[in-house]
Amino acid sequence: MKPPAAARWLLARVLPHDDRRVILSDLDDEFTQVIASSRSSRSARLWYWRQALASLPGAATMRIRFQWRDLWRDLGHGGRLLKHNKMFAAAAILTLMLGIGATSAVLTLANAVLVRPLPYLEPDRIVSVMEIDRQRDATSGNVSWPDFNDYARGNQTLSAMAAYSGGSRTLTAPGAPAQQLPIVLVTGRFFEVLGVNAAFGRTLVDDDIPQSAPAVALITNASWRTRFGSDPNVLGRTLDLNGVPTTIVGVLPADFEFPPRGQAELWLPVHPSKNQMERKFYHWIDAIGRLRHGVTIDQAQADLDRIARSFAAVDPRAHQHSGVLTPRLRDRIVGNVKPTLLILSIASLMVLLVACANIGG
Repeated sequence: MKPPAAARWLLARVLPHDDRRVILSDLDDEFTQVIASSRSSRSARLWYWRQALASLPGAATMRIRFQWRDLWRDLGHGGRLLKHNKMFAAAAILTLMLGIGATSAVLTLANAVLVRPLPYLEPDRIVSVMEIDRQRDATSGNVSWPDFNDYARGNQTLSAMAAYSGGSRTLTAPGAPAQQLPIVLVTGRFFEVLGVNAAFGRTLVDDDIPQSAPAVALITNASWRTRFGSDPNVLGRTLDLNGVPTTIVGVLPADFEFPPRGQAELWLPVHPSKNQMERKFYHWIDAIGRLRHGVTIDQAQADLDRIARSFAAVDPRAHQHSGVLTPRLRDRIVGNVKPTLLILSIASLMVLLVACANIGG
């Protein structure tokens, strides 16, 4: 009778190649002796399994030791070859640096964009609200101020809704040249929709939106460290932005980022102009919302699309064919970049593979 094939195969996979044949042969000989002295083939097979399993830890340790020995031997041999052929060594190192550098850069970007979750509370519940023209199947990607307010008041599927827009402000400080800073203008519930709190101080609220409200600002953690030297007393300090004294009311967390406005240093409450507030056809602000618990994206889209279709009765010239799309915020951010990043990731891995093959050759 032959030893159990599964136990033999398992032990063979773990044993070092050099000792595999000898150890298995000795174990098979013992198995033959056990069969000769035993009346039960089942007990002999159980004995073989016990011996194989008992040998696994020692076999694994032996294999690791042999592999380390072979690795150091190969490294020493490779080092001696490179030492005697400096031109080849330089070419090999440069080739590997280029291959590893390119691959690392592309895969890091792909991980940040495609894999790593957005740093918000339950990010899969955050959707982007985009108006479309159903007749032309086209989208502007943003909404007008009156439309935003209609969506926020009339929907039944979002627990909160907010909007944002980009811009810049001129920062003027005594003894320093004026400097243009990228900013983000947001409505009062923006950080509530994201589920983000200030590192210290507060975020922006609805009371900051009216034109008569005091001018306030949030600063990013990076700006707090570089411009204000991580001053713990930064709250209450005043910035001169476009000639308007603006009070710092909070500092954002270090891990906060918002890719659509990734360069912004300041976050300010939006103060729409009279025309922006009245013109339903003037699309200029991007809207986001947080799904209520248990609500699907399709349900939210149908709900907001119902509101969009009602605009035709109020403004038939600009909203005759209005509709809504509600993709997840991540999908809106990634957009058409996903296929490109996947292709670049595969291409960078191929570059690294070719570089290794060239050196090996």
